[in-house]
Amino acid sequence: MPKITQLLTGKINGKQQLNVASIKKQQLAAAAAWQTLEYFPYRTNPKEWQKYNYLRGVLLADEVGGGKTFEALTVIAKGLLDVAKNKRNRFRVLVIAAPAIRSKWEWKETIDSEKWCDLKRYVEQANISAVKKDVLETFFRTAQGQNVITSKYHWKDIQNARQGMWIASFGALPSTKGSKTEAVFKNDRYIQFPTNFFDYIIADEAHIVKSGYIDADENVSTALNNSAIRKIYAVQNNSKNAKLLLLTATPFQNNLNELIHMLSLVEAPNNLEWSLARIIEEGLKKLFAEIELLKAETSIGTERILHLLRCFNDNIGSLIDENCDEIKRPKEITTNGRKHGLDDFLRDIMIRNTKPALNVVADECKLNDAEKLQYLLLRDLVSGKQDDEKEMFSIKLSQLVSSEKAFSNSLRSTRQSGKYNAIKSFFRNKHLIFEKKFTALLDIIKNKALPTDKKVIVVFCRFIPTIEALEEHLTKIYTAKNVMRLDGSSTNARRRKDLLQKVEQVNAEAEGIVIFIVSQVGNEGLDFDRFSDTVVHFDGHYNPAVIDQRNGRVYRRDNLGRELTIKHVYLKETYDQRIKFIELEKRKLKNFFLGDTSLQEIIKKIILTDDIQEEQFLFNELEKIKFDFEPKRKYLLPQVQRLL
Repeated sequence: MPKITQLLTGKINGKQQLNVASIKKQQLAAAAAWQTLEYFPYRTNPKEWQKYNYLRGVLLADEVGGGKTFEALTVIAKGLLDVAKNKRNRFRVLVIAAPAIRSKWEWKETIDSEKWCDLKRYVEQANISAVKKDVLETFFRTAQGQNVITSKYHWKDIQNARQGMWIASFGALPSTKGSKTEAVFKNDRYIQFPTNFFDYIIADEAHIVKSGYIDADENVSTALNNSAIRKIYAVQNNSKNAKLLLLTATPFQNNLNELIHMLSLVEAPNNLEWSLARIIEEGLKKLFAEIELLKAETSIGTERILHLLRCFNDNIGSLIDENCDEIKRPKEITTNGRKHGLDDFLRDIMIRNTKPALNVVADECKLNDAEKLQYLLLRDLVSGKQDDEKEMFSIKLSQLVSSEKAFSNSLRSTRQSGKYNAIKSFFRNKHLIFEKKFTALLDIIKNKALPTDKKVIVVFCRFIPTIEALEEHLTKIYTAKNVMRLDGSSTNARRRKDLLQKVEQVNAEAEGIVIFIVSQVGNEGLDFDRFSDTVVHFDGHYNPAVIDQRNGRVYRRDNLGRELTIKHVYLKETYDQRIKFIELEKRKLKNFFLGDTSLQEIIKKIILTDDIQEEQFLFNELEKIKFDFEPKRKYLLPQVQRLL
């Protein structure tokens, strides 16, 4: 049996290794995920392991570009090679992925496609024997052709397959019936989703299930909502013994309930009073309440800090007003020093590794008097009420600070249009707001150092009319060949890949800067790191997860060790600044609950505000609080430690 480290790092004779950052962390993440999936479901001691008997899977929640695909492939490879070792040939995997990112799970036969095929790269870099490598390649080769399910009517064709890897989007899964957690598929003689068929289920970019994201293309109007959640449960209920891997770089986006919802997907419904997800849910909510109490108090005594310290590190039961055996973790996995702390339970269900934070530079554009006047006049055109097409007030203001085309398209009434034309005429038909941001973008482009092997500047926009406006303005300055765009018109995954290959080719041949303007279709599942090390957010976003997803297109693989330029252009004292403020506030929540910002730093700020006399003593105590999701070697079960 190959070692997990060999499979993941790809070391050959001690020289060659997989081109990813933080190799050690990646090894541990894959090992911890394998441990959770392999060992927890089979524990027999009802007293200590009952809460884990219902665990269906695990979240692989690395940062964008952190190697989640390869971690998932390592878990699959481990299971497949175990099956082959035991001379069995039944091993079946289902990958659920949106059409925009589905192609990265498909096997590509041509030589030119190798750099686009994660499966092929994984097999090539695995340091295993030729026989075992052949087993992996034979299995991964099934992920193409008829095994790419594009219609709910194709499921009946796979019933007799003994081994393979199938790929489908949520749209290709049948409709469901029943409540959310008890949902099952509606089957008839034309639609026959297989029962007890799959051994592993992988949901890529799983956060779209609970975030309500519109599908990656702007021209697709259907949103992923509760029907997608029910389909996740239906897939699990149809394959009750399958192990579930939820791949998500954004397990926390806007509020605590979203994180709790995400965690609940990996645990089957049960009647236990204290299930694993319930323990985490209650602990997170009580921790949040405790911090809010600290903020509200005029002074904080030593006992309050020590109480929080004990609850957080030692026994979550104290935090949720319970102190019974059901709240404790099993003895076998209480080896990392904090036996029953909140992060111990979270690590049991969510495997997460973070990359060093990016330095996002805010390019603040200060409006002059004329620009301020135009902004205020146009802002007053926007009604606080929703119009007949239910366009939100905030969206219209976002369009106002994006471009003239985006804003004018949002004005529906004749009265609004008349006032808008009058304002335009007053300012000689100039949209001063857009020109201010465009000038700032030009300065960034002109200041990019050349020559470089990565000449492409990726410019992210929220609205298609803004992309059109930028393309029009930029082609007047640069050659049309050096200005390219990716938006919802590229509805086919193959067309997107062809476009990226074209961008890469232009990057290699062009003499100057290349500008690549991208809409939300490029937020997820695409890699720009081969040709770019610069990102500009022309339009911001309220959700920090969207900003991270954008940055992640460049912040991956060989760019992890490279100095990147990430800039956000926004207008001060306008709605642009409001969007930036909301994003930063939401990021604080995300950083706190996912441990990116340490708990002690937050409480230290509260203590400093209250000017407590016993400051140093309390600081020393707070240093003992550790909110940490990285898998620890000493945390792993002995069975896994021997593999490392």
